[in-house]
Amino acid sequence: MKCIVSGNNVKVIGRTMHCLSKIGDDIYLDPGGEGLALIAFNTSKSAYLRYFFSDNFFESYNSGGKMSKDCVSVKGILMAFRSLFVLEKTVESCRMEMLQNDLKITLFCKHSVKKSYVLPFIDYEPLNTQVELFGQSNQFLVKSKTFSEAVINFLTNQEEVTMYVDESRFMMKNFNDVNEKMIKKLKNKTKIESNSVYTELTLKPDEFEEYSIDNASELTFCLRELRPFIGFAESLACLVSVKFESGGSPIMFEIDGNPSFKSKMVLSTSKHSLRSDYDDPRASQRSIDTLTDQRSQLVSNDSISMKRKTSTPFMNTPLENTSKCTPLSHLNISGINNDDPPISESPPSKKIKYFFKRCFNKTFNPSNITGAQVVLAPDSDDENELDINS
Repeated sequence: MKCIVSGNNVKVIGRTMHCLSKIGDDIYLDPGGEGLALIAFNTSKSAYLRYFFSDNFFESYNSGGKMSKDCVSVKGILMAFRSLFVLEKTVESCRMEMLQNDLKITLFCKHSVKKSYVLPFIDYEPLNTQVELFGQSNQFLVKSKTFSEAVINFLTNQEEVTMYVDESRFMMKNFNDVNEKMIKKLKNKTKIESNSVYTELTLKPDEFEEYSIDNASELTFCLRELRPFIGFAESLACLVSVKFESGGSPIMFEIDGNPSFKSKMVLSTSKHSLRSDYDDPRASQRSIDTLTDQRSQLVSNDSISMKRKTSTPFMNTPLENTSKCTPLSHLNISGINNDDPPISESPPSKKIKYFFKRCFNKTFNPSNITGAQVVLAPDSDDENELDINS
């Protein structure tokens, strides 16, 4: 397989590589007769991203030669497509060629500069990339900018979000392990100390290009893998199509409106339904009473422990002899060899003071040193006396 990309499409290829690098550690290349497919999985195989570039996208596309699926490392790909700014300003065209054991990428830059990168193919585990969704009763079409503005309201470290849809509204909220029902019922009655930020976003159906919801559904999916996909769609001002069924079934995001390439992301979902708890006042009251009892019990336990700590003074209690060792008098020490030479004792303190007596003096006077008053050389003549004698 050999293809050449030129013009603005070089930047599109660069954005594609950056988006795939944020999903997994490897990129799969699947050449075909109609175009080239680039695929990435995350480590848990819960997110799947696929880009397909038709032969019309390339300046020239030759599917002859090696057409088997191969895999390269993301780190090697990013060496060639490191900076999108450099690709846009300096690179005029890009050539990718799949050799027998390597992928060769050549960048033709301005001023006749050519950069070549040879990336070896790595071993990979064969995976089934055919994802089919059955019974897609819910789907909507939205502008990528609108979707990006909705996603940007959540914290960057937010990994999962919960989406609830029905015929009259669309809602997204951040997913947390704590019981959100209790927090909603107690936020106006009991002060809850928490470092978490709770975000809930609601959109109306008229804010979508198309909105067709047959069954109300609530599902939780990963937001971290979705962010780069939405950013890629926003950079090209494309529409995003979303199709799903219910919680526990996959949800699929597609870029719509560009005939030269297609992009599809599939995410696994989980069930996280709290709607029945919101609407059941008896369940809410039971949860409030349970949480209140737990808080009161925790406060009482803390007060008891504080009383015990303050009422018990600190006392010097002698240690009991709880050792289980045998006394020395009961041991048989007849077999010990006593012929070893005795260890020399430390010198007495008088000898130490004699040799280091100067160190023990409180003060040191140089005039008290023996011979300090003896003049070994007379004073030098004064300058005035030298002038008179001359």
